[in-house]
Amino acid sequence: MTPRFIGRLDWAPQDASHPHEWRLEEPYGQITRDGYLIICPPWRPVNGASIPRPLWPVLGHPFDGPNRFWSTPHDLGYTRQAIVLDLSKHAVLVLTPESWVDQSDNIPKALHVQNLPRIWWDNALHDGMRICSERSIKRFSVYRAVRLFGWAAWNRLKRGE
Repeated sequence: MTPRFIGRLDWAPQDASHPHEWRLEEPYGQITRDGYLIICPPWRPVNGASIPRPLWPVLGHPFDGPNRFWSTPHDLGYTRQAIVLDLSKHAVLVLTPESWVDQSDNIPKALHVQNLPRIWWDNALHDGMRICSERSIKRFSVYRAVRLFGWAAWNRLKRGE
């Protein structure tokens, strides 16, 4: 399966009470090289933490340029807000981004995001960076950062903090 992004990545107006959060205006998705569709539902908060804040001056803001395409599915995966479908079982559902959200509650075989390990989401992040043709040094730097330091956010979010 060819990894790619599906849908438009548009941000809703930012809420002044949450200056470090952005929300998608419509569904957005990423197809991974292993044949899964990561659905990013609209109106779920995204904070850009896939790129650690201290690295923003070096690697770029997570919502600028290509960074936004690959950081968004990863953010929603870490916060367990994404929906993941195995396309070998649900290929008929890949019609329009709107149908993903409309049908996602009725899909009995959708993967439980809580059961996907952190490395799966980090690999999806790496796939996303490849889709965007990010330079290998940037892919390596971001991937190593989430592998080395992402456990703290993963564990905190897993506990619901």
